[in-house]
Amino acid sequence: MRDVLKVWGPVAAVSVLALLVAYYFVDPAPPRQLTLATGSPDGAYHQYGQRLRDVLARDGIAVTLIGSSGSKENLRLLARERGAGDDSPKVDLAFVQSGIGKPAEQPYLAALASLYYEPLWVFARTDTAPKRLTELAGLRLAVGPEGSGTRELAIELLKENGVYDGDPAGTALLDLGGIAAAAALAGGRIDALFRVSALSGPMFQNLLAQPDIALMSFDRAGAYVSRYRYLSSLTLPAGVLDLAADIPDRDITLISPMANLVARDDMHPALVDLVLSASTEIFGSGGVFEAPGQFPSPNFVEFPLSPDAKRYFESGLR
Repeated sequence: MRDVLKVWGPVAAVSVLALLVAYYFVDPAPPRQLTLATGSPDGAYHQYGQRLRDVLARDGIAVTLIGSSGSKENLRLLARERGAGDDSPKVDLAFVQSGIGKPAEQPYLAALASLYYEPLWVFARTDTAPKRLTELAGLRLAVGPEGSGTRELAIELLKENGVYDGDPAGTALLDLGGIAAAAALAGGRIDALFRVSALSGPMFQNLLAQPDIALMSFDRAGAYVSRYRYLSSLTLPAGVLDLAADIPDRDITLISPMANLVARDDMHPALVDLVLSASTEIFGSGGVFEAPGQFPSPNFVEFPLSPDAKRYFESGLR
């Protein structure tokens, strides 16, 4: 027995040590489920969340979609286990509008990629027909619900233009968004609506086709882009939505933040690969504003890029 222990004892000890090293230093098997915070049911985040869920299902990853009021609430959901102190569901990943986050205050979050441009659309009734935001003073404005990125950006720009100072007796800011805001504008119950979104769904075409509603063109887009580094200037070409009906009937200049994928910094590397591969399938073909192959991108992100995402963009899927 002593001879056996002399021979096999060191082998057993080395094996146990190897198992301990593997346990502590080798990534565990990736989880097979993921929770994604999206947005309102009629918004682009929800639509893209459904597509991401369907693509990841092919790889055996079950994605649970969590609806929200928008980017600001999504960041709160991502922070839930880090001290938010409420009963909200744990979220692993979220769509977040650029310009909303505070990376210095949220060091446990990392960007995986930017996905697409999501312009700020300002629709107004033609009896107001503003050419600049300064002309909206004293009117009834739908700026989106609390927790939405639309509301954050709209209020910031309205304050910068001297349109809103927090006094409800002046310019009226209403917590309306999406289809509800479009219906209120068409019915004359509000004067203008703000919406940050990709160009998706019938809502935009319906609004652009109505003769008593106009889409504002930002004639000072260069100033906004210089003052807010997370914004880009875009052109919506005349006729791009309908050549026969000439919708829109002129080139329109828009300002745009980016839609980003933001994750908790402890997301498993294999999940990062799968999410980015699925995002390439969904967003890689481009759109009205995006060139094919431009997105997903490691650029235009607000939070520090995840090391696993950086490796993915440098070398591709493992």
